[in-house]
Amino acid sequence: MDTRDYTRLIDAPWVRFGLVGVLNTVVGYALMLGLYNLAGCGYWAASSVACVMGMILSFILNKRFTFRNADSAAPQVGRFFVNVAVAWFLAYGVAQKVVEAALSGMSEGWRGNIALAVGSVLFVVFNYLGQSRWVFRDARDA
Repeated sequence: MDTRDYTRLIDAPWVRFGLVGVLNTVVGYALMLGLYNLAGCGYWAASSVACVMGMILSFILNKRFTFRNADSAAPQVGRFFVNVAVAWFLAYGVAQKVVEAALSGMSEGWRGNIALAVGSVLFVVFNYLGQSRWVFRDARDA
């Protein structure tokens, strides 16, 4: 693979989103599991605190690095938070229900940890779709 091929690959928005996502996931998931397992926070409290912290980092990095969007941030902030909230409720809500139903014989602690992992994966998918198609779409395309 030629150096230009790597440059083109990194230039793809979904690859940059993935890089930002890896950073957000590592930071957010460590925070979420720490709050859930070490600080004794509940499922929704742990996932919501991690989500809010990740939103701040994600907005800054995705606006400038991932989507290279130079439009005013003011209207995007509202769309960003609505998108993240919808993606979060949908992802973690679905994950919790599915894991509870599928793994009803496991302890609540295990089910919670597995649901957090499944919710994280679903959240990435829903969040990317919303950010790429709604939040950071170029104003000229709107």
